[in-house]
Amino acid sequence: MFYQGVYYSNYFSLQTLHPAMDLLTLPEAAPEEVRDGVRLASRVFFTDHGLAATALRGTVERFLTSAGVPSKDSKGNFQSLAHRIKEWGKADPDRRRIVPLLTAIRWLGNEGTHEDSKLEPGEVITGIQVLDGAFYQIFVSPEIDIKAQAIAAARARGAGLSKGASG
Repeated sequence: MFYQGVYYSNYFSLQTLHPAMDLLTLPEAAPEEVRDGVRLASRVFFTDHGLAATALRGTVERFLTSAGVPSKDSKGNFQSLAHRIKEWGKADPDRRRIVPLLTAIRWLGNEGTHEDSKLEPGEVITGIQVLDGAFYQIFVSPEIDIKAQAIAAARARGAGLSKGASG
């Protein structure tokens, strides 16, 4: 904002919002655990960018757990997030394009975890955009593909989507 020749941002910075503003709108198909991770990142974004990045990383962990990729191996040892992302990606060739996005969030969260982290708000916002892209591909894109296939199948059978629908 600009007032009498001076930008407010030179004097004021937002430290907290209550209730927190959602940094990311998740598709309905997203599990509640994933929503919890995004809510945590949203609550701390303005007060601690590193913690927000760490919470985004935790959101990836929560997603993988909800997707059936265990956090521990058969011996009870914790598996690294890098390993879990890799395992999730191996399960379906379509996931290969999503693995780099989840890996980027892992790196961002790792950076945010260190006490000397100097993450800027823009870097965390970029991370949010990357995670949004990943979750879109995971949760929304398959749903759209299924609907498109249903439309194509109906048209192939000669059935219209509604009476009077045309080409």
